[in-house]
Amino acid sequence: MIFSKHKLSFRILDVFKISHHNVKMFNHDRHFGAISYRVHSDAVIEYDGKTLQMQDHSVAYFPPDTDYLRTAGIDEIYVVHLDVIGYDTHEIETFITQHPEETEQAFKAIYEEWEKKKRNRYYTVSAMFSSLFSELFEECSETSGENSYLLHAIDYMNMHFQDPALTIPEVAATLPMSPVYLRKLFNRELGISPKEYLTQLRLKRAKSFLLSGYYSVSEVANACGFDDEKYFSVVFRNAVGVSPSKYRYEFSEEEMKRLAEDT
Repeated sequence: MIFSKHKLSFRILDVFKISHHNVKMFNHDRHFGAISYRVHSDAVIEYDGKTLQMQDHSVAYFPPDTDYLRTAGIDEIYVVHLDVIGYDTHEIETFITQHPEETEQAFKAIYEEWEKKKRNRYYTVSAMFSSLFSELFEECSETSGENSYLLHAIDYMNMHFQDPALTIPEVAATLPMSPVYLRKLFNRELGISPKEYLTQLRLKRAKSFLLSGYYSVSEVANACGFDDEKYFSVVFRNAVGVSPSKYRYEFSEEEMKRLAEDT
């Protein structure tokens, strides 16, 4: 992962703050990299037959020349476009920072400094970004032992949650621990079981797909690891309080009101 690599150099190209609602966008022909921080996000990233579920406080690296489809109900991001010297990958890499307030403030400060458009902004922002990356590097370097097992399990579920056959014993089999111990680890660190985490992950992606307006309820169910539409509707209603179709309709109504107020 880029955030745990030594001796990298960066050339800052641009800095953005993005706020998207109900977006489905194909990003292609990007010949530069991007490091981003998601303030609020339910974005789903699809590329090269893989699927990543972004979350609040996700830090991600998008390498150059890697095309991907982004679908989101909400996606509020700080993004730094840059060239990376000393690292080569075609994998999109992401982790959830354990220091969200500090990380968000650092990205925000970089963006605000870039927006001042001073003559020396490149040098100032480069120094600020190097300091931020140093903190991210330290955070990734400190992740070891059971925390690394937890992150591995989360990453595995992020990569495979669309498979309705995915089970917690399967996740545990990728680690040197039993399903029972994996449940203890999740309950101790996150306060929920791995099964509950997997369900939340699937429902978060389902919300994103429903709000995009591009998929039927049946298609959403199939894309989110539910092989039965009726069962999906029951699980969704129990968790959210409304049916999938009503959730999509109510959000669309609220979004229209919000847009009207903004104009």
